[in-house]
Amino acid sequence: NLTTLSRPFKVSHFRSLGGRRLNHLVFNILRLLMTDELAAQMSLRGATRQGKSKKSFSSLGLLPIIANAAGGIFKDATAVSVGLAVAEHLRHAGTRVKKQSQASQQLEMAAGAVASSSEESMEADDEDDFDLLDQIYSN
Repeated sequence: NLTTLSRPFKVSHFRSLGGRRLNHLVFNILRLLMTDELAAQMSLRGATRQGKSKKSFSSLGLLPIIANAAGGIFKDATAVSVGLAVAEHLRHAGTRVKKQSQASQQLEMAAGAVASSSEESMEADDEDDFDLLDQIYSN
């Protein structure tokens, strides 16, 4: 359920996530709250474009909490600047998901190549062992 968190968070906890700039803090908070897969399904206000409907992040009621956390660290943080940072995070979530998927596929391919190479090496070692045994027993 998008409207409930699995555990309660305090503003001080969000502040402790830190960040050099406002958008870094917002990124850290949102990474704690949701996966990129979920973030990719959302936009700040909810929108329908090209037949795809996105859920509204604003409707979750988290913007004021994030703005409060940011205001405790960055004195120039406003509801608007926090909203823009959230919108940017959500906008780029789909790209992050694709990159993670590609990296995962490359890792799987590399692991498969290593496993295949390892199996071939083990088979070659087994053949060498059998050749050695043949030599020992043929004498």
